Amino acid sequence: MKKQCSFHLAENLNRLAHWLRIMGYDAAIYRAVSFDVLVTRCQKERRILLTRSSKEASDKRRFQRILIKSTDYRNQLTELGEIIECNNQNLFTRCPKCNHPLIDSPSEKVATLIPAYICEAHKIVQVCRGCGHIYWQGTHFEAIKNTLRSIFP
Repeated sequence: MKKQCSFHLAENLNRLAHWLRIMGYDAAIYRAVSFDVLVTRCQKERRILLTRSSKEASDKRRFQRILIKSTDYRNQLTELGEIIECNNQNLFTRCPKCNHPLIDSPSEKVATLIPAYICEAHKIVQVCRGCGHIYWQGTHFEAIKNTLRSIFP
């Protein structure tokens, strides 16, 4: 079993961050932060820097980093296949938008914030305490799982 990694991603890897979060990985992106600050955070927080910059990837300082070569998120996830895995227990445990952990909530607690048919169909929804977004297993749920199955058979 592969260990659960935490990542810092360069700003140009937003879509990869989104998919890593769906898979349950802590995938932080800090906008308008210098490379020196990113390196310091990676060292302090024991995160792996994911970057598309060969200059950043070849920096002489000691920190974990991976040069991402592809521009397509599916191929980017495949590039990380040595260190990540698609574990069903971790799916949909982080907010894809802001990276905060999601918490389960009875749908009636957020009934005024979601459509009535969702409240009727789903007794439990997931709420992000970071951005307030509410998630449930809609029609996209299986499509997301199928995409991940095609990348991680």
